[in-house]
Amino acid sequence: MRTPKWLVLVVALIAIVAPGRGTGTAAAAPTAWVPAGCAFGSFAPIQHQFDAIIIPASVTICGQWSADYTFTMVEFRPGDDVALAATWNLRSYAAGGGSPVSAVYQPEPKSLPTVGVCLMSSPDTRLACIRLNTTLRNVTTATPIPVDDPLVSQKVVLTDDTRHKGKGADFCGTCLAFPI
Repeated sequence: MRTPKWLVLVVALIAIVAPGRGTGTAAAAPTAWVPAGCAFGSFAPIQHQFDAIIIPASVTICGQWSADYTFTMVEFRPGDDVALAATWNLRSYAAGGGSPVSAVYQPEPKSLPTVGVCLMSSPDTRLACIRLNTTLRNVTTATPIPVDDPLVSQKVVLTDDTRHKGKGADFCGTCLAFPI
């Protein structure tokens, strides 16, 4: 089991409603991880903002769309037995085109200089992954890594743990915290 940390990786999930997409009504938050048959994801270059790192990404469904299909982003910490994904961080795919997602990472250079982050379409399917390295001078770099890299090889466990729900960067009102 993980020890709670003051600094957390948080996910800002940005819903963009474009003309011709969606129904215009708010969808209920997903409560189950329902994998899409086919999806792909990618990360954009990281951005530095305040004392945090913004990690922009996008996930796109490439098969038949369903409002039930969900994805999330998961943080992998070296030395942990499992990586945790929270039910309240699951998001539905956009009905057409990409589903933008941004992670806000607050580095821990002394205690945790390296972490992995993956876009996940199911507990067993990593779509894209990056390695975040933070120096003692608090400079963070992101490097794409293979989805089977040892850094992101831990089993992913879905949890409904809400101890950290809603904790995030003060500047990000839509951020959700991973349970760490």
